[in-house]
Parts: sequence; C-alpha cells; structure tokens
Amino acid sequence: MKETRALDIRQHKSFSPKVCAKCGEPITKGVFYTKTVAIVDGDFTSKSWHKDCYQNHEGYVQDQARKE
Repeated sequence: MKETRALDIRQHKSFSPKVCAKCGEPITKGVFYTKTVAIVDGDFTSKSWHKDCYQNHEGYVQDQARKE
C-alpha cells in the first residue's frame, strides 16, 4: 500500500491549459479546478483535477478507508 501525505488541496483558476489527473480531459484556461500537492512514497506530486473528478476520487478514497 502506498503511503500518502497530503500537503495542500485548494481551488485554483487555470491560467494555462491543464489535464485532469482522473479523466485525462483538458482543464481549459479560465476554469476553476482542484489542485492537490502531496508526498507519495517519498516523492513530491502535484495534480490538477476537475472539481467533479476530485469529489469522485475523494469518495472512493473514503470508501476504501472504511473497508480497512
């Protein structure tokens, strides 16, 4: 199991095109998105997510935590 430590989760307005970490679709300039910054297994990672994709991911993570 991967060890993950969230450092920051916040909403940003995109000033340049991005790609969603979950669905792989573009996040266009001017759109608000969720940015996550974390350390996963000792490596720094920063991801951009559509708001709905991030909420879906969070629900999945919480469901998995309940099963453990």
